[in-house]
Amino acid sequence: MRKYDPFIQTLICYLFIVLFIYAAVSKLMDFENFQIQLAQSPLLSAYAGFISYAVITVEIVIALLLCYKRWRLIGFYASFGLMIAFTVYIYLILNYSDFIPCSCGGILEKMGWKEHLIFNVVFVGLSIIAIMITRESVKRKLFLKLIVIGILSAGCVVILFLQSEAKISKQNPFIRKYLKDIVIGKHSYKLKNNSHYFIGVTNNKLYLGNRFAPLYVTEIDLDNYQSRELKIKIDQDDFPFRTVKIFISSPHFFLVDGTVPVIFKGDIKTWQAKVLSTDPTLYFSKAVISSTDELFVRKQDFKTKQNILARYNLAPSVQQFTTTSILGEATQGIFDTDGIPLFDLQQNKFLYVYYYRNNYVVANKNLDVITRSHTIDTTRLAPLKVI
Repeated sequence: MRKYDPFIQTLICYLFIVLFIYAAVSKLMDFENFQIQLAQSPLLSAYAGFISYAVITVEIVIALLLCYKRWRLIGFYASFGLMIAFTVYIYLILNYSDFIPCSCGGILEKMGWKEHLIFNVVFVGLSIIAIMITRESVKRKLFLKLIVIGILSAGCVVILFLQSEAKISKQNPFIRKYLKDIVIGKHSYKLKNNSHYFIGVTNNKLYLGNRFAPLYVTEIDLDNYQSRELKIKIDQDDFPFRTVKIFISSPHFFLVDGTVPVIFKGDIKTWQAKVLSTDPTLYFSKAVISSTDELFVRKQDFKTKQNILARYNLAPSVQQFTTTSILGEATQGIFDTDGIPLFDLQQNKFLYVYYYRNNYVVANKNLDVITRSHTIDTTRLAPLKVI
């Protein structure tokens, strides 16, 4: 059987070269997605940036070592260590993680995690066979080396896992894990692109706007899930629109653009809109409709450069607005007070949820603060670095 050893060794060598080169290239071709998958890993999310580069680099280096006979033994030892690390990672995923994430890229994406585990164990065995053939004799030192390399590789993965858990759970950086399958869908409607946004629901119909086609609305019947495209007609179209948004407050709809001080109002039966207001101060970054004649916006104070809230009464006979600084003062730029405005039509209350801290503010229609409270998040203020 010894006469087949060179053939077996060469075959194993080529298998590892193909495996590592294919794995590295597939990760590089979809590198952003690979980083996202690592960031959503239940074990290593805190070190996703470093690991994404390290894994690809190690795979390419090992493949190069295996290409040269002089360095082939080192390449086999490195292959053994890397496959041990991958195997331990999968074992931890299957037994100690909060959820099972999607698998990595390439052809291996078609495998489940248990198949992945078997695949890795097979290649661990192949690396041991190749090392034994290369060394020509089985010695105690050889097994000692394999044991040491295996312990170091497994130990690195376990340490990274424990450090990542400590960093996320105790040091509390701005890292978020998203649980899978917490919402089970009843029905689905396939969109043609990802530029749609919700603009309202009325009479068992769902309406979607389109950022790429701002004057078009998709109407979806929630009874039969049939859809149709509607086009909004406006009485003036010579404004330099940049970020058009549509809101529905039945039976009316509003068309606004915070970069242009104009508001259109129309009827959802005809989808024709006329200019309602051309207040020269009506510039804003976020907006929410509370009624057919009222608009809440977040804008920037020209003097202080801070985010403030404003309430506009859009009734033709009134046309007035009030401002307030209930969002607080930003100490790290406007991101401190960045967030999303919402309005609860049932309770008639305004809600502002901050993006980068665990706070929210509830106010009445006059923007008088009712309460300030915290979400279940523990981040008081994210350590943002504006570059």
